[in-house]
Amino acid sequence: MPRISEEHRMQIRENIVESARLAFLDKGFQRTSMSEIIQRTGMSAGAIYNHFSGKEEITVAAATIDLEIFLQENTPRLGGVGAGQPEKMEPWAYVLNWLETLRVNPATCRLLQSTWGEAATYEVVRKVADIQLEALKNAAKERYRGWAQAALEFDEEELEEWLEVIGAAVLSVFCGYVLQSQTLSHFSHDSYRDFAEAILTQA
Repeated sequence: MPRISEEHRMQIRENIVESARLAFLDKGFQRTSMSEIIQRTGMSAGAIYNHFSGKEEITVAAATIDLEIFLQENTPRLGGVGAGQPEKMEPWAYVLNWLETLRVNPATCRLLQSTWGEAATYEVVRKVADIQLEALKNAAKERYRGWAQAALEFDEEELEEWLEVIGAAVLSVFCGYVLQSQTLSHFSHDSYRDFAEAILTQA
């Protein structure tokens, strides 16, 4: 039997994950059975088990999003310290760009809402959400760290305390956008962005 290429194998895995995500979005992570995932993929159970050990592994893969869509820089600077240098985006502009990414990726926004909604009662999903939110918070804190070291007069202890507050604010803004945009019928992206900018630019 000919061996499939690594690229083809990864494509099959991704197809399984995407099918599982659709099933999870319909019924939730905990209520969706393995048989429903199999049916959604259109593949045989044996074919799926060649790529995943079971529902838990598929759940982890489906709940995990590619953070690069948030962590890459593709928004010009807003001005201020070092303005005119797109490669050194202000930290608040970097975080505000995440909101724009959510706006143009509604499927990702919906997946995040579904994932966080079950994180409180499903440990498998909670661990994924914890890892991913911590990664986003730390990425933002490092941006703020570099900016604060150049623009603010903090000693090391004050800086670390301030960064903890900033990290909490960043997650509040990010999670709040997901919740409100997916819940409110008259949600305004522009108004929320203005609110977020006011929060994120307070030094």
